[in-house]
Amino acid sequence: MKRSLFEPVLGVLIDPSADRAFELGRPPEHAYPHLGPMGVESGRRVVFFPPNGVDRSAQAASGWEYAAGRWRRARFPLPAAVYNRLARRPLEARGPVCRLRKYLGKNRLFFNPRFLAKNEALAALSRRGVSTPRFAVPKSAGDLVDAVRAFGVAYLKPADGSLGRGIAKVERAAGRGLERFTVTANGAAPGPPARMAGGPAFFARFAGMLLASGAYLVQEGVELPEVGGGPADLRALVQRTAAGWSLTGVAGRAALPGHISTHTVRGGRRVDFEEVAKACGVHRAAVEDLVRRAAEAVEAELGLAFFEFSADIAPAPGARLFVLEMNAKPFPFDEEEIRITAGHRLLEFALKAPGERTEPCGIG
Repeated sequence: MKRSLFEPVLGVLIDPSADRAFELGRPPEHAYPHLGPMGVESGRRVVFFPPNGVDRSAQAASGWEYAAGRWRRARFPLPAAVYNRLARRPLEARGPVCRLRKYLGKNRLFFNPRFLAKNEALAALSRRGVSTPRFAVPKSAGDLVDAVRAFGVAYLKPADGSLGRGIAKVERAAGRGLERFTVTANGAAPGPPARMAGGPAFFARFAGMLLASGAYLVQEGVELPEVGGGPADLRALVQRTAAGWSLTGVAGRAALPGHISTHTVRGGRRVDFEEVAKACGVHRAAVEDLVRRAAEAVEAELGLAFFEFSADIAPAPGARLFVLEMNAKPFPFDEEEIRITAGHRLLEFALKAPGERTEPCGIG
């Protein structure tokens, strides 16, 4: 089916809260609003719409587009390519939204169809032989304590968490018949982590309270290089191109001294990839090989259609690389070069969408 000039080449499915932000002219970054101006510059129409803006009977949607230097409300044909940028897991799982995602998956090129849980992504990587730290999914406080004892240093992560919320680092020390656990934990809000320590009884109580709040992943700690006095890791963006999965960009992130999270919302800062690479002897080519295999593994194991992933990567001594997390809803990178390249690749990918789909992408 040939597209008309009026038909959008790409639709971005957004939260209703983001819909309201567009009305105020300050759309949130997670909605990928920079694609609007980029589309205008390249002569392509990019539109943004919430789930309740879709009119299936008319094959149309109501939402937002960027035109004449401002955001404006618009009604438009339902695009042949739709990127799922819903930012909240509970919203994505609601019945009406779930049914809409199924509909889009059957009738459109609907990609990055849902969030990934940390443990399912790591399990997919592990099954395909992609390097990850050892991990465990505890069903009880005893399981969690046993995993920390086995790993020595471990990170405890909410299975469905993001932006460093709820992460805790645990260091175990034992000797002369004594065992001690030191916990450094992020809170729900940004700010310095809390620190506490104690023996087995203390940590068993802590583990029980943690699991009572939801599912957790226990991941073996990897020795990270220090940059500016804090641990540093890598963020990589891998996207699908005509030639297959390709590294779009990679950058470093460094935590504040004494902090456990490199996320910028928790005080982490951007650092050049070369600065981190120099500290541990890794090369860009090795990062690209790792993230390409990681993207292939997750997509193959889950049977879903994705355009891009971001990967958190731990560079370890001896030029070793480990995938810490795979994110199916990557936040736009702060680095302008990566952001621009990513946007152009996304528009090119959407342009190749067929007018109609006969095979479902699936949503899991």
